[in-house]
Amino acid sequence: MKYQVEKRKGKHFLVVAGKVTFELDESIAEYIRGNRKLSDDLRSFVDNFLLSLDCPKKVNCPYELKSKPLVSVILINYNGKEYNEICLDSLFGQSYKNTEIIMVNNLSMDGSIDIVKKKYPKVKIIDPGENTGFAKGNNIGVSHAKGEYLLIVNNDTELEKDAIKDWVAVAQTFPNAGAIAGKMMFYNNRNVINSFGNTVFANGWGSDNYINHLDVGQFDKIQRVFSACFGAVLIKKSVWEKIGPLDESMFMYYEDSDWSYRARLAGYDILATPYSIIYHMFGASTSQRISQFKLKSVVRNRLMWAFQNLSKGYLRIICRNYVWEDIRNVVKAFKRMQLKDVGAYVGAYLSFATNLFSVINKRLHIQKSRKVSDQEIWALSVPLNIEVSAAEYPKITVHNIRRYYWNSRNRIKAPNWILPGDSAWTIWNDNPGFLVSADGAGGRGISYDVFFDKEGTYKMSVNGLFQKGVEFAINDLCYKTKQVEADIAWLNLGSVKVERGQNKVRVVLPPNFAVNYLGEIRFV
Repeated sequence: MKYQVEKRKGKHFLVVAGKVTFELDESIAEYIRGNRKLSDDLRSFVDNFLLSLDCPKKVNCPYELKSKPLVSVILINYNGKEYNEICLDSLFGQSYKNTEIIMVNNLSMDGSIDIVKKKYPKVKIIDPGENTGFAKGNNIGVSHAKGEYLLIVNNDTELEKDAIKDWVAVAQTFPNAGAIAGKMMFYNNRNVINSFGNTVFANGWGSDNYINHLDVGQFDKIQRVFSACFGAVLIKKSVWEKIGPLDESMFMYYEDSDWSYRARLAGYDILATPYSIIYHMFGASTSQRISQFKLKSVVRNRLMWAFQNLSKGYLRIICRNYVWEDIRNVVKAFKRMQLKDVGAYVGAYLSFATNLFSVINKRLHIQKSRKVSDQEIWALSVPLNIEVSAAEYPKITVHNIRRYYWNSRNRIKAPNWILPGDSAWTIWNDNPGFLVSADGAGGRGISYDVFFDKEGTYKMSVNGLFQKGVEFAINDLCYKTKQVEADIAWLNLGSVKVERGQNKVRVVLPPNFAVNYLGEIRFV
């Protein structure tokens, strides 16, 4: 693939096939131009980054279909003339053929629904005669679905041809999955993550996981996530019926996080799979100024989400954060004379107060069926994502490489949710990305030990990553687990050594080695 570095208004940008894709800092820009040298580790990363531009990553799904049940695809159409054909062509071009496609028309005025009727007669069109929003629109679509699985997908997306097949295979392999989010990439920048699940934060608004991260293989394993992004999610219909529909009072925004949290409280896992890839026609920026409608909806809906789902302790802390944050934002808006924004905040709280009785009733129902603690769910929250440049492009800078793609300086934490019989990753980083052999220059590499101590406690030690080894022990849930077996998937990296012993696995990385997930450890 042809690429070049251009300088515009004092900034350096990587242009690929005529399109600006990333902002670069000067040192990396000059290296690509051939005018500067980088350290070996930086050079290795940048070279691999440039190679990845030639072919966006597609990870082969290791799981086989056990059967081919009907999958009902639910689409919402609101003036989707620009997107529908790309989305529908990719759906009808799927290798998995046992599907039905249901499109709910949300009062579109652009003639898009007439085009769908003419060009795609197999699409089942539901016209409620109003703009139902995202939540109610999908509930209507589900009510007409006949499939064993529901695939809720935005109509401004394009799916890889094996996406549905791989989704169903993962769902059949992990029957406790309440929802399975796909790996959503940007349509116009297909090496960059749009979403790999969602997270709601104790401060600020919810966010797509890892938005604007360059995909360099750090997302090639299935992950448990805080919430599924309902822009592309597979749900078993029996689970949907148990958890209930999307909360229609939310209209749009936070409705997917609300449903996911209810599913987690009921004991289901929320997963994100790298094997089902979706390209989203969405600008690669989270910094655009939002409308007053969205501002009002987000402020109100995150309060509703918190009041309905959180235990008393978490509710007290998080709602205090939200209220103080909103007060500060209102004061800032007043100072800037952004009176429409002030009105949006006031309208959000008035709307919340109006719906308070309904919120309390939902809370009583949800908390009555709680099986999982908030602490366990919030352990899966991820950090805030890579900032975009002022020109709204993801940044590839030395700072971002060190902060987001190398985790050699980050404290690694073992998952605290492993149960006997689970599959889990031996390494889970605060900022998933490359794990680099930091001491590789000395020729030692890094080794990881996974073992059980005399009390049967699962522990992991990391040798060479820090100046001294680090041990991690997870909670009492694993104390009775006595055996461990390694199933190492090394992404064709044959130089890694795996040494097995009784109740112990040692993984040795060579010098100057970079990888993220170190295979799976199964507890039996």
